[in-house]
Amino acid sequence: MLLHHKEEERESDESESLFFEEAVSILKKLPKKEEDILNKYIELQGLQIAENESYLYSCGIADGIRMMKYIEKL
Repeated sequence: MLLHHKEEERESDESESLFFEEAVSILKKLPKKEEDILNKYIELQGLQIAENESYLYSCGIADGIRMMKYIEKL
């Protein structure tokens, strides 16, 4: 099961890499002003995603602690 999961991750990484390469080639074809605007947008989206991941990670830890306390009571 773990090997299958690792294989899926590798395939996902390869498809993300191809997507990234295609996106970069499209950005390079744009005029400089439009490229700058899109790069700024992408940066802002990355910051928003990072904030969401941090929040969800913290909530996951809190959920895990609550679950451990619940199991101890059983």
